[in-house]
Amino acid sequence: MPSGISKLKFLRVFNAYSNSFTGPLPKEFVNLRLLEELNLGGSYFKGEIPRSYGSFLKLKYLHLAGNKLEGPLPPELGFLIQLEHLELGYNELLSGNVPEEFALLTNLQYLDISECNLSGNLPPQLGNLTKLENLLLFMNQITGEIPVSYTNLKALKALDLSDNQLSGTIPEGLSSLKELTRLSLLKNELTGEIPPGIGELPYLDTLALWNNNLTGILPQNLGSNGNLLWVDVSNNSLSGPIPPNICQGNKLYKLILFSNKFFGSLPDSLANCTSLYRFRIQDNQLNGSIPYGFGLLPNLSFVDLSKNNFTGEIPEDLGNSQQLHFLNISVNYFYTALPKNIWSAPNLQIFSASSCKLKSKIPDFIGCISLYKIELQENLLDGSIPRDIGHCERLVSLNLSLNSLTGIIPLEISTLPVIADVDLSRNFLTGSIPSNFANCSTLESFNVSYNLLTGPIPASGTIFPNLHPSSFSGNQGLCGGVLPKQCAEDASGPRDTEVRQRQQPKKTAGAIVWIMAAAFGTGLFLLVAGTRCFHANYSRRYSDDREIGPWKLTAFQRLNFTAYDVLECLSMSDKILGMGSTGTVYKAERICCMGKIRGRIWWLIGLQGTRLPWVWRRGSAICIMIVIL
Repeated sequence: MPSGISKLKFLRVFNAYSNSFTGPLPKEFVNLRLLEELNLGGSYFKGEIPRSYGSFLKLKYLHLAGNKLEGPLPPELGFLIQLEHLELGYNELLSGNVPEEFALLTNLQYLDISECNLSGNLPPQLGNLTKLENLLLFMNQITGEIPVSYTNLKALKALDLSDNQLSGTIPEGLSSLKELTRLSLLKNELTGEIPPGIGELPYLDTLALWNNNLTGILPQNLGSNGNLLWVDVSNNSLSGPIPPNICQGNKLYKLILFSNKFFGSLPDSLANCTSLYRFRIQDNQLNGSIPYGFGLLPNLSFVDLSKNNFTGEIPEDLGNSQQLHFLNISVNYFYTALPKNIWSAPNLQIFSASSCKLKSKIPDFIGCISLYKIELQENLLDGSIPRDIGHCERLVSLNLSLNSLTGIIPLEISTLPVIADVDLSRNFLTGSIPSNFANCSTLESFNVSYNLLTGPIPASGTIFPNLHPSSFSGNQGLCGGVLPKQCAEDASGPRDTEVRQRQQPKKTAGAIVWIMAAAFGTGLFLLVAGTRCFHANYSRRYSDDREIGPWKLTAFQRLNFTAYDVLECLSMSDKILGMGSTGTVYKAERICCMGKIRGRIWWLIGLQGTRLPWVWRRGSAICIMIVIL
């Protein structure tokens, strides 16, 4: 601050607010005997507040807030008997108590010493400041109780003692402060009940009491004055119903009641509160249904109804909400289906409805232009995942776990441009994992555990080689990738895309029929030829079995073993009965891995591949022919 200002003997106002001055506060200002307003706030002045600043004779306005001042508050400031406005806040290095000498400032109307490092108790003497309209001491380390003498501050309009370490109860006499518009005591250690008369204050527009240990009910007349703008009593132990007229006057824009014990149903008047912007009532014991009309509120942006006991239908009008961007209805007991238009809210970004007993199918994702997070886990949803989820181009997180979903994993999920987290675990999904997920560069987590998936896990890409095997556990048909179970070497290429799942049966059905017919014909020819040779030899060695009757050809279900299992049962001493272009015929005396099968068994084994078994028998002899395609 340049010197020489003290020579301006008739100076009445000096305003240097919000600059970058440094150094100590200039002491020469005390020589300005006619000075009425001194504003040195919002710069970088440091050091202590000069004690000489208590010698201004006519000073009415002193603003030193927002600097780097330090040390205790000088009691001498209490000698500024003409002072009406005092701002010393936002100097984090200030320390000590609020001087009780400030009670001498009988003309004081505005006192702000917020966000400093003050400690100690509140001086009861401040209750003598009968002209005081604003008392702001928030964000300090003040302890003790709120002095009862503060109920004498009849002109008080704003009382903000929040974010301190105050204890005890809210003085009943605060209900007598009829001019009070703002009461903020949040983030303290207050106990007891909210004085009922608080709800009858005629001009009260803000009630902020969150993060205390308050009990009892919310004053039932709260809001009846028609001036209420903001109520936040979250994180207490309040109970009882929500005041029925809390939005009377239609000015309320924030109603935050979460983490209490409120019960009963929502007042119908809330559905007509067109000014409502934020509505958070989660973690209570509220019941009944969600009133129709919330979706029609023009300003409603943030709604959290989770962790309550709500039941019944979810209003369809929520899908028509124009400003809604956050909706959480999780952990309730709806036992109903989601509205078909739930994704149509044009600005909806986060939708959470986990663990709330939702039934039926997931609605088609029509209109989900803004959604980036969908949480539907732990419900009763069934049916398939709608393929039009590809319309949700901003979707980042999708959680559909712990439902009863069926069908395949839609290929469209892998095409979402910013998808990062996908959890489809603990459902009944079938088919394979679309290989396109390997090309999804934004993917960070992927969980499909405990489904009925089959086929190979995508081995390429940035995410799949680094996933934990638990992301795929519980799917007996999955193989490869991070799993110890490797896919069969004779697998005929990838079958994991939806296109292949649709087209392969159509392309190969006719070929399989012809191959099976050819294989059966070949097998039948060998059967007839072999039977004659076998019958002649068999009749000499087992003549007692002739009386049983002729051979009978019977088709059985597909067997659960392969040609490799058979070969493992053959020893070096087994005899080769014959060889030909169709394969080799072995004679085996024991089949250890086939279970309890009696008699001699002949195997016709050809090339590797898909098997088509036929079994024929006569007496105690069992012949199994496996035609390898």
